[in-house]
Amino acid sequence: MSALNSELTHTALLLQELWVNPHNWLPPTHQNWHRITPETSPTVKDKKPQTCIYISKQIPAHHIVGYPQDNSLLAWLQSEATQQTPTLIMMDSNLHPPQIYSHSHPSKGTHQSMWQERLPPNLTKTHPYFPRSETRIPKKHLSIHLKNLDNALFLHSLQRNLTQDTTTTNSIETITQNISAAITKAYNDQGKWVTTNPARSKAWWDKEQLNDLVKLRNQARRRMLKHPTNESKEEYYCYQQLFKQKVWELKSSHWRKFLAEIGPEHAYQAYKFMKNRQEDTIIPLKNQEGNLISNIAEKASLLFHGTSTVETMANLDDIPQQQHPTLPPTFLPITEDEVVNTIASLPNKKAPGPDGIPNELIKLSNLILTQPLTDLYNLCLRQGHYPEKWKEAQTTIIKKTAKDDYTNPNAYRPIALLNTLGKLFEKIINTCLMYWAHQTNSIHPGHVGGRPGKSINDGFVMLTSWINHKWRMGKVVMGLFLNVKSAYPLVHGKRLTHLLRQKQCPPYLCHIVNSFLSDRKTSLKIDNYISQTFSILNGLPLGSPLSVTLYLIYNSNLLLPNPPSLNKNNISIAYIDDVTHLLAADNIQQIQHKAEEVMTRSKNWGLRYGAIFDDKKTNFMIFTRK
Repeated sequence: MSALNSELTHTALLLQELWVNPHNWLPPTHQNWHRITPETSPTVKDKKPQTCIYISKQIPAHHIVGYPQDNSLLAWLQSEATQQTPTLIMMDSNLHPPQIYSHSHPSKGTHQSMWQERLPPNLTKTHPYFPRSETRIPKKHLSIHLKNLDNALFLHSLQRNLTQDTTTTNSIETITQNISAAITKAYNDQGKWVTTNPARSKAWWDKEQLNDLVKLRNQARRRMLKHPTNESKEEYYCYQQLFKQKVWELKSSHWRKFLAEIGPEHAYQAYKFMKNRQEDTIIPLKNQEGNLISNIAEKASLLFHGTSTVETMANLDDIPQQQHPTLPPTFLPITEDEVVNTIASLPNKKAPGPDGIPNELIKLSNLILTQPLTDLYNLCLRQGHYPEKWKEAQTTIIKKTAKDDYTNPNAYRPIALLNTLGKLFEKIINTCLMYWAHQTNSIHPGHVGGRPGKSINDGFVMLTSWINHKWRMGKVVMGLFLNVKSAYPLVHGKRLTHLLRQKQCPPYLCHIVNSFLSDRKTSLKIDNYISQTFSILNGLPLGSPLSVTLYLIYNSNLLLPNPPSLNKNNISIAYIDDVTHLLAADNIQQIQHKAEEVMTRSKNWGLRYGAIFDDKKTNFMIFTRK
């Protein structure tokens, strides 16, 4: 009913496997829609319609013709006259695997006619696609496999599409649009494809043990449906129970074998298998008045304001007003080798952003795209301008783990899917920024996350070594544990760019970072719904290669100025937004006084930087030997 109420601007709705009224086994009627179903008056549940077409009542009923369930539709499709008539054909053409669902139905003739005479030649009905276990696609549906990409043809088409319009004589926005359009056109000329990967199928499936059993079970099921006697039902249930038992044995055996063979590098893979699967669907959310909201557009608004914006004020009085900052006279240009190496480092099988360009296509066209991308990126640095199109993200929402109330919008985490060419540029800028930060110690040495060559293990070693050393000296040791709530959304662009200038970051990097942070926009994707565009006033996009490095610089002043050393009595260790202050003193009174000073210092930092500490994750601990 929600679709019938919310999609009033559409002319027609085609729905399948929808809810039916248990009294008449028909989908609901609606005052604004004509309802068309294959079965007009089913008498039993098994005859309920699997599909339904709703046509707006703006179209008169006498203009709608329903073909009877005979060969009339097939004859019309095969007629010569209709070959010249513009026709909109909508069909559910998923292939049902015979191991699960095998039947003979008159609709198969219609499908066969469509494949042979109507659909483009680059569509085939082979190579099933096995969805991952996280997907919500019903197991009986196998998507149609489209034509694989012809690499040579794609590169030839891309080379032809990259015309002189991508030269630096045009504006940055025009060049950006032309390069993206050239890649997309070369890609779409062949049709998108679904990659088949046998490793994604059921690795535990044993054809010798299961295929014959599935065949016998399906035969028993058909006999039971045709002649529902007690004997036929018992036969089917026997085969079904035997099948389930065999599947359980094979899965258990495969799992034990997997655990016996894996090493430490595959431990996370085993953890992913064991943890609970998350449903993509967002349940109704509570608004500020405490009312549950089910409308998907309103839920998108609640999620945006609950995950991507936080009401906070930062004291920016110490930042001078710069109305028109001058562009840097020089900058360190990006080389073609940098672009080539960065493209080669792009990971595969990552979700693309609004441009829909996967990393695999960029890597495939590395040699062709290197020159125009190098020119474009250098033009961006020269003008201190980050393209507007790359500031538009598509945000997907995932649940935070172990939350008590998922009707609260704050119980979800936003992941920004960014444009691929923009992320490539951000990776290059991040390399430059990280090099400068390490050369100038602009990132506090106590940060052990988000840095090359550092990990959480370094933090554990540092913490335990420092505590043991202070114990040997007879000191009282305390730890203050702080966590910044909604760390990335709370980053203020003016404060960050001012901090970069204070640390004498190269001016051209300051300008491009300032442009990167300003006027950002996003839309939320919930299931198959894409929301309206929301403007983002502050914050770092969660998903950008630049965001981690920028945040490490942003909160470096929260850490105590002393670098981590066994000889220091006050040090800080941090992993991104989780900060631990370690304090040592001769007695409990001194350690208490130190803790008060450090906590006051941290709160003052929060006021200047607009940060909010999470009370639930803020704690202190006295470390003792026993």
